Amino acid sequence: MIKEVIKTNESSKNFTENSNLTNKSAKLQTAEYRHITKQSSLLKKYYYAIKKIDEDNIEITMKSGSKYYGQVNSRNDRHGFGKYVHRGGGTYEGYWINGFKSGEGKFWNRTGILNYEGTWECGEPHGEGKIYNNKGVLVYSGLIVNGKTQSKNYWSDLCK
Repeated sequence: MIKEVIKTNESSKNFTENSNLTNKSAKLQTAEYRHITKQSSLLKKYYYAIKKIDEDNIEITMKSGSKYYGQVNSRNDRHGFGKYVHRGGGTYEGYWINGFKSGEGKFWNRTGILNYEGTWECGEPHGEGKIYNNKGVLVYSGLIVNGKTQSKNYWSDLCK
């Protein structure tokens, strides 16, 4: 866990020694993870700032302006329960494993309408889930594999 507030500049050069972040050689080895990012010395390149909120939760501000509020693992990957608010709209609230949406979670669009609720794996809907269109009407309920329904429609396409 983070022991103190960490702030960085755009080049991500100023870090505290008390953070338990991995070095640039650390990376996920699982092939199914498609969203792997390179890590700079001590801080992931897409992070701008990390600050401790309370004993169990932190706030991560991404360089894009998106924010994450919740739990992290020893490498400061999103891990456990948390909420991700995308700068352009859309919110995910649910469980994370090593930086990826995994487990039970919900996604709301930029207007606050629920678009998906169910299980996630490697950052995509995977398992049993329900998809709602942008008016909040249920359009699919059932098995989703790697973000696609049984009829091979991508989940976010059904939300329109």
